[in-house]
Parts: sequence; C-alpha cells; structure tokens
Amino acid sequence: MANEVVASKDKNVLAVSGPVYTTNTKIKQKILDEEEYLTILEKIVERDFYPELTKLKLRLHYLNALETDDVEKLREIQLQLERETPCAERKETPRTFDIKVKEEDSLSNIDKDKNQKLSLDSFLLKNTSEDNASFEKIMEITRKKHREKYAWLFEKQEEQEAREILALTLPKSNEEQLKALENLSSNVETWKYVPCNALMYTPDGVDLSLEEFIKKKGEAQQVIRHENTRFKSDPFDSAASHASLVRATQDLSSLRKKTGKVGVDGHLEHQNVTPTVQGYGFVATPSPAPGVDASPLMTWGEIEGTPLRLDATPLSNNVPSFKIPEPPRREMLAHSLAEKASKQHREKRKKAFAAATASLL
Repeated sequence: MANEVVASKDKNVLAVSGPVYTTNTKIKQKILDEEEYLTILEKIVERDFYPELTKLKLRLHYLNALETDDVEKLREIQLQLERETPCAERKETPRTFDIKVKEEDSLSNIDKDKNQKLSLDSFLLKNTSEDNASFEKIMEITRKKHREKYAWLFEKQEEQEAREILALTLPKSNEEQLKALENLSSNVETWKYVPCNALMYTPDGVDLSLEEFIKKKGEAQQVIRHENTRFKSDPFDSAASHASLVRATQDLSSLRKKTGKVGVDGHLEHQNVTPTVQGYGFVATPSPAPGVDASPLMTWGEIEGTPLRLDATPLSNNVPSFKIPEPPRREMLAHSLAEKASKQHREKRKKAFAAATASLL
C-alpha cells in the first residue's frame, strides 16, 4: 500500500490520491472444448484422488471376460495389469550393439499427455471450458450494464475526485487566494467519495491495513493433501484380534478335554452340562458345507458377477431416514437437450472453421 503522487506541469499543483493496493493481473486462460476439458479434468481427479480406480476397472473387466470365456480379452487385461504393477528394474548388461525395440513400447513413454504433471488447481488456473468462457462474457456484460444503470454514482465519484484535486491546488497569486477564500464551500472538499459506500450501503468488510495486507501476502497458500483420502495403515488392531482368537482357541481345547473325562463313579463328567466360558455357553458353528444335497451357507473366493444394488429396507414412520431422490424426468430431459444443442453448436463451429481454412488455402 502506498500513496500515489501525480505530477503536473504546474509546479504549484500537487495531486495525492488514496492508498493503492497492487494486485496480480488476471491470467489469460486457454479455452478448451467442453468434452476435452471434462476428459482431462476427470483424468486429473482420478490420478490424484482415486489412483486405485484404474486397477479396479481392469479387475471388473477381467471378471466379466472370465465369465464370458473371452480369452483374448483376458490376455489383454492381464498384460495391462502387469504393466500397471510396479517392479524393481534390473541392471542391463553392457553391450556395444543396439537391439531393435518395438515402436509401440518406445513411444509409449514419449507420447504422454501434457497435462499429466499438472495439479487440479494449476489446470483450472490455466484452462477453462467454452461454457465457462461464455459465462464470463455474460458477467462482463452484466457489470457493464450495472455501471450504465448506476452511472450517476460513478459520475459523482469523478466529480468529487476533480474537486479534490482543485482543493489541493496551490493558488498562484494573492488575488486568487482571496477569491478562493470567498468561494470557499462549507463542505469537506477533500472527503473521498466512494460509490456504494459503507455508510449508505451494506459494507463488504473493513479494508486491510498495511500490516494485514503484507501478512496476507506472506501466508502460505492452501495445499491439497491427496494422501489424506486414503488409509496410510491398517485401521484395525490386528494384534488384539489375533490375541483374542488364540485365547478363545485355548479355552475351547481345554473344555473339550474336560467333556470326555470319566469320573470315579464310572460316569462321564459334564455329560449333560453344556461347556461354558466365564458363564457363557457356546453356540453351534455353521458349517461351510452342510451336506451334498444342501446349499452351502457361505462361499470362498472371488465374486463371479457384478454386485447388484439392493433395494432399501422399509422402515417405520417413526424412524428417521435419509434418501436421495431420483432426478426428475424433466431435469434429465433438459440436460439431454442442452448437451445435444451444445454438441450441434460445436459441430457448426468446426465446419465453419474448416470452410474458412479451405477458402484461405
């Protein structure tokens, strides 16, 4: 913040304006096609926030191909999974001759997306979509109309600034000084006029002081921690669960030994008594394979099909619940019409650009 001094041709004139805060100019953004903008945005979000999504998709395709016995698809997905899995690089044997490598493998690491190393904030700062650019133009027109509608406010500001400069001007002679004293107004001429001032309008906030402005500029910018969206370690206490399982197994084995013991009278001890642990009896354990004809209670292995979403469990009226309503048909139709119109508009622009290029050639 600094007071700006404006020099004049007249040595007796000195114009001093109010505090000036220097801000960065707006960065010129590159306007991308709507589909290209959304595609790159989805890739960046998936890379930074959901890095495992690609492997999960490949695994789903693998299960679908396994269900349909598509051998070619299985081989292709297996190669992709091996390519995605990181491995330690082996040192190559020194040689004095060159080995021909497949063109696809050599170009796979060269032809990378130029936006691959950009973060989400950097991409949004440097690029924008056609819809966002159109909206920004509409907002510029709206601000211009606002200034035209309240032109009298901004005109008064210019008049007040002109009177302030005259009030700070030093008279050239004694006669002009006397004349200035006669025409002296009772108003405060050096009072700075601000359109939509805080006295007559709702204030937006107090202006920053010099110390606050410097402190705000020196503060560290916000940083997105992508690793905070994932667990860094196992959230469950595996040691405690393992100890409880071992203790339960030992108690069960000791009870089994006591159940088959014969007493001094020749009868089995605890024959009609259910074994207990700390006063609690055991419950029959379900068998994974109850019989040949019966259906198993549980299965082991991987899911062979795509999981399906189950319907919501009906609840009583007294129980609080939350449910996301389905989008109305009118809204879905509006989205489809808007997307169709936007696609037609882009195709017309491409055809017009191609025709103009052909005519120039």
